[in-house]
Amino acid sequence: RINGQVFVGTDGGPLAANASGTLPATLTVEAGVTVFGNSPTDGLVISRGSQLVANGTAAAPVVFTSGPAVRGQANYATDTAQWLGISINGKAPINKCDVVAVTPPDAQCQDDGEASSGIFGGGVDDDDSGVLNYVRLEFSGIFFSEEDQSNGIAFQGVGSGTDINFLQVHNKGDDGIDFFGGTAETKNVVITG
Repeated sequence: RINGQVFVGTDGGPLAANASGTLPATLTVEAGVTVFGNSPTDGLVISRGSQLVANGTAAAPVVFTSGPAVRGQANYATDTAQWLGISINGKAPINKCDVVAVTPPDAQCQDDGEASSGIFGGGVDDDDSGVLNYVRLEFSGIFFSEEDQSNGIAFQGVGSGTDINFLQVHNKGDDGIDFFGGTAETKNVVITG
């Protein structure tokens, strides 16, 4: 269970080497595991320089879902917005530099993620934020305002070293997947509901 807004690692900064004093981490979720957020304040954030390794299989996907779904109380046709979702912050280039006032494509170009999800962006095209392989995400995404939402999954400055393949996002309260800059590539992605 995700309890509150859970950050994996601490912000590693915008450059290839993690900034001094930061604590990178890898969260590994094995095939067949279900991870859930129980309320609209529960979410998962992968900090710059850290990784999420969710490496499911066709027969045993990794499922990120809501507490009501785990308890059999979610309606797969209509329910949305039951938890925040996942934000992955990378070090790849972005073009909106609100944190450090520079002109893109400067490696110091950084921005604040929506839904208090931390800082993202930098100068590492092939930054590696981990693996999402055979992953299903359900009932996430909260619309707070026109300027602030959480999504099913927010790829924020995520680099091309990240492996994203066989991903489904179902019944989200805002965007299924949102890309904020970066160089990530995806294959076999389905957004439903």
